[in-house]
Amino acid sequence: MVALVFVHGTGVRRSSYDKTLEVLEKGIGRELPGTRVHPCYWGHVHESEAEAEAEARTETEVPDLPLPEHDEEAVKWGVFYEDPLAPLRQLGDATAVDPEGFGGFVLGDRSGPEFERRARALAAAPPEELARLLDWADLRGRFPLVVGDVLASSEGRSALTGSVSDGELPVALAVAFVARMLGDVQRAGLPLVWSTEERDEAVALISGELGGESGGEQRGVGLVALGVHGWAAHRFGVMRAVEKRRDKWLEASAPQTGDILRYLVRGEGMRGAILHDLERVARTAGPVVVVAHSLGGIASVDLLVREAVPGVCHLVTMGSQAGYLYRNGALPSLETGKPLPDHFPRWTNVVDPRDLLAFDTEPLFTADRVTDVPVASGEPFPASHSAYFASRAVHKLLANALREYM
Repeated sequence: MVALVFVHGTGVRRSSYDKTLEVLEKGIGRELPGTRVHPCYWGHVHESEAEAEAEARTETEVPDLPLPEHDEEAVKWGVFYEDPLAPLRQLGDATAVDPEGFGGFVLGDRSGPEFERRARALAAAPPEELARLLDWADLRGRFPLVVGDVLASSEGRSALTGSVSDGELPVALAVAFVARMLGDVQRAGLPLVWSTEERDEAVALISGELGGESGGEQRGVGLVALGVHGWAAHRFGVMRAVEKRRDKWLEASAPQTGDILRYLVRGEGMRGAILHDLERVARTAGPVVVVAHSLGGIASVDLLVREAVPGVCHLVTMGSQAGYLYRNGALPSLETGKPLPDHFPRWTNVVDPRDLLAFDTEPLFTADRVTDVPVASGEPFPASHSAYFASRAVHKLLANALREYM
C-alpha cells in the first residue's frame, strides 16, 4: 500500500483546493486506476492578504521582438484567455479591411446562420468525444452558456454576418469557446482543467463539428485570428524581458511573494499542519509520496529538512521556489552550501520552462539527492504555474512514483 498526499501552494482556499485535488486525482487515476490523493490543506492556518485585483501593467515601451516559432502558440493563447473574443474580432477587422473578399475571404459568403445553427446544436448535444472532454473537466454545463454568450456578443454577430471564409470561421469560433471556458476557470482562481493537448483536441473537435478542418493543422489554430503583432508582440516582449530578470522580478513584483515572506516569518503553523496530515496518512495508508506545489513545496522541503517524518519516502515539488530560497540563503532550515540531511527523502522537482515561479534545484545539490524534471505545458505565464495539475506528463510521473513503492 502506498499513499499520495497533495500539499497546495500560495493563495489557495478550500473551494479551489478541493477542485485542484479532484483534477489531480482524476488525472492520476487515468494512469493508475483507483488512486486516491489524500488532502493536506493548510490554508486555514496561513491566510494571505487579498490578491491584487488586476495584473500590474507597465507603461514602459517594449520594442517588438521576433517571436520564436515554439513560443508563438503559447503567447497567442495567453491573449485568448484574457480576451476570448479576439479571434472573432480579428476576423471582423480583416473583413472590414478587405470587403471584396481578397486575401482568403469570400465575397458574399452568408454561411453564418448555418454556423450558428451548428454551434447551438453542438452545445445542446455534443458528440461523444467532445462530451468526454467536457465531462472530464466538469465543463459540460458551462459549455452551452459560453457558446450562447460568444454567439450573442457583438464580435460574434459581426463574424457570423460578415464575409468570412468557411475554413476560418469554425476555427475562430472554436478557439473563442474554449478560451472563454478556460479563461473563466483561471479568473475563478481554479486550476487549469485540460492539458494543452486536451485543449487543442477540443478546438479541433468543435471546429470539425462546425464544418471546419478537424485534422492536426488545428493545433496552431490557423490564426488569421491573431498575428504576431500588436498586443501579443508587446506582451511577449514584456515576457522575454521578465524571463531575463526573473530573480529581480520575483523579489519586486510577484503577488505570491507576500505569502512566501509571511511563511518565512511565521511558518510554524503551516509546517505543523503539513506534519499532522503526513503523520496521519503514513499511519493508516503509508508509505507516503508527497506532491507539493509552489509555497507548499517550500514548506515541505523545510519540514523534511528539519525532521525525519516516518513513512515519507518521496517528495515531488512542482513550480516551487525552494531552490531559489536555498541559493539565496533564505530557506530557514538549510544554509546555502549545506547538503540535504541523510534522512531527507528522495526528491523530484518538476519545472515548467514557462513558469517564472519554478526554479531548478538539482544543480544546487547532487543528482542522487534531487532530480529536476522539465515538463512543458505549452501554457503562457501565469497559467503555466497551475498547469501541472492537468498535465498528462505529471500524472504519469506521479503514477510511476507510486508504483515504485507498491
